Amino acid sequence: MNLPLPLRPHRDILKSIWNLTTSDNQIYIVGGAVRDTFLKKTTHDLDFTLASNAIEICRQVANKINGAFYVLDENRKTARIILTKEDNSRQHIDFSTFRGNSIEEDLHCRDFTINAMALPVSNLERLIDPLAGLKDLQERRLRACSGDSIVEDPVRILRAVRLSGAYSLFIEPDTKKLITGSIKKLSEVSPERIRDEIFRILDSPKPATAMAILDKLGALDWILPGIQFFRPDLGAFPEEVKGFNSRFSTLEQLKNILQVLSIVYDPETAMNLVYGYLSVRLGRYRQKLHYHFFSHSNPERTRQSLLLFSSLFSNPTWNQKIQPEVYDGSDEGDVGTYTNKTAIFQAKELRLSNLEINNISTLIKNLDEPYFLSLRKERLTNRDIYRFFKHSNSLGIDICLLSLAHTIAQSGPSLQKEIWINLVDTIQILFESWWFNRDEIISPKPLINGDTLMSELKLDPGPLIGEVLEAVREAQASGEVSDVIEAIGFAESWLSDNYG
Repeated sequence: MNLPLPLRPHRDILKSIWNLTTSDNQIYIVGGAVRDTFLKKTTHDLDFTLASNAIEICRQVANKINGAFYVLDENRKTARIILTKEDNSRQHIDFSTFRGNSIEEDLHCRDFTINAMALPVSNLERLIDPLAGLKDLQERRLRACSGDSIVEDPVRILRAVRLSGAYSLFIEPDTKKLITGSIKKLSEVSPERIRDEIFRILDSPKPATAMAILDKLGALDWILPGIQFFRPDLGAFPEEVKGFNSRFSTLEQLKNILQVLSIVYDPETAMNLVYGYLSVRLGRYRQKLHYHFFSHSNPERTRQSLLLFSSLFSNPTWNQKIQPEVYDGSDEGDVGTYTNKTAIFQAKELRLSNLEINNISTLIKNLDEPYFLSLRKERLTNRDIYRFFKHSNSLGIDICLLSLAHTIAQSGPSLQKEIWINLVDTIQILFESWWFNRDEIISPKPLINGDTLMSELKLDPGPLIGEVLEAVREAQASGEVSDVIEAIGFAESWLSDNYG
């Protein structure tokens, strides 16, 4: 097959589909993959459409390329293949049946002209472009396919904003009127579809810009009403927090940090003083972070996008200007309670899973921990590290990144060099412990169990056994005990100190 350069990474997939193409049932590649081909950008996910048998063809392709097959909509005849790659990242390959009686009618039914182009798999040099989408793409113009495009499917408002930000497109006037006139119709869209488009925005190159545009359009009142509770007129904000757009500064900084610490990063970005120190101290963990974010992904939402979602609710009242010399480590305040409740409410409204909601809650509740650990004059102890990861486990890594982003966002140009260096160095120690010393510091193999305690110390079964085991485990992580005899001796001493 003679493939355009951006499609070459998908050679095996396209070859399998080409072998299933018949003269009576041509298969077309459509949507973002066609758009990105002309932008000379390698696309990740692929969309195909054909006149009939879309589900069956999808099933056959899944069998050929060893992908997981799912029927998305039996009535609309749409199906999906999910490919899990070696690095645990996922690729979606969707198949649909024509909307209309031909490929041209199908393209007229799509959202925007830049997405209304098709390439026959049997002849990838033949562009089908009935709405002049390529011209719009070349002129950086986003134009609706029809006057009914937005009204028929208001979720396209979110898609317009995402595409505009991601590809630096201007929304042409008539399309902008369609968007502003249809904002209230977002209330008619299912929470699941709103959720999916929000997470696509978060995965886009410029999510903070997209969120700011949605705010100006008034769309956030309909898609993320929970976040509107954080407007300054509620009186819950310090004077220096100006404007609602500050809600997106943590998101913007987090996106930058993830880019600096990604496997493929822009060296010019890393030359920035703040990001440069981050790159020097944490750059060695790029590969580890890559696998971290793709190892526990929902098929529809990545762990990284869930972290970005959580950044929308990072506590705006957290005072980042505490000086190290006045911090004594005694702050046990319930930072983030209000924002945590709001984030949980919003996550439930968007029909996120219980596991995702719990993870978001953990991220927000513990957002301040790395920062306050960094304020201590003493170097982190193994006990500190053990306690940090005890309640957060692998989410501790995400918490560290969120804390970095929040610190930059809240301090802005006034970020003190000492504050930043201490925070990054603290997080470097936590990363090193998680990835290279986990068995010794974070998850040491238990020296004793409940049966041993009950036998040696004559204890009865009950919650006390768990308390003692946890105390021994923490002592083991901190290096205070190293064998069974020492563990039993420590348990006996701990019981005496705490229970007489």
